[in-house]
Amino acid sequence: MVSRRTLLTSTLGITGGLLLPTAGAEAAPADWSRAVVDSTIARKPDPTTLGGWGYTQGLFLLGAYRVYQRVKEPSYLAYIKGWVDNFVDADGHMSRTFDNLDAMQSGNLLLILHQETGDPRYRTAADQIRARITTYPRTADGGMWHATGKTNELWGDGVFMAQPFLLRYGIAYGDESFAYEEVTRNLSVYFRHLKAANGLIYHAYDADGDAPGSPTPPPAPPPTSGHGPSAGPR
Repeated sequence: MVSRRTLLTSTLGITGGLLLPTAGAEAAPADWSRAVVDSTIARKPDPTTLGGWGYTQGLFLLGAYRVYQRVKEPSYLAYIKGWVDNFVDADGHMSRTFDNLDAMQSGNLLLILHQETGDPRYRTAADQIRARITTYPRTADGGMWHATGKTNELWGDGVFMAQPFLLRYGIAYGDESFAYEEVTRNLSVYFRHLKAANGLIYHAYDADGDAPGSPTPPPAPPPTSGHGPSAGPR
């Protein structure tokens, strides 16, 4: 007679007996997130060829880190580090002015690498972005401009570029008071200016009302509203 203990351990796969493939068994689902990371690294094995310091690279590598956390493949973390080290010198300095929000998104990787490696260079580099946030230009009601060359313009994706970094920095380094207040203010200001009457979010808002708009409008805002004519997909 089979005991309950034997049945349970077999069912859970502890003995491995029930985990062997059998005829007609469904194949394991594809690990698409890992496949994206593997295929990208296969195409660009040298991380310095992935591209410049930008949010598209930063977003991909942030995703690669999430996969690393799940599968514990050390080459993924090494790839992230290889890319970041191309921009952070031996003293932790980055030769950037951070004059647009897009340039801040990859700062999330600095926080990750400081946590993973303990190397103070990454904290020093993250401090550089944090210091720039203090002096960064804002609208009269506190929204961070999308770029210093985009006077008084708020772009919907701007909160994705800067605010997650700032919040994570604040939590990691005891700067919560500033981070919580600043992130909350920006989310509120952006939403207030970008939300259309139909519930969609405009891609951009210009407090001065003089920025050129997109050539593809849906739905057109009032001509004096300061909004760009496109809705943002994010």
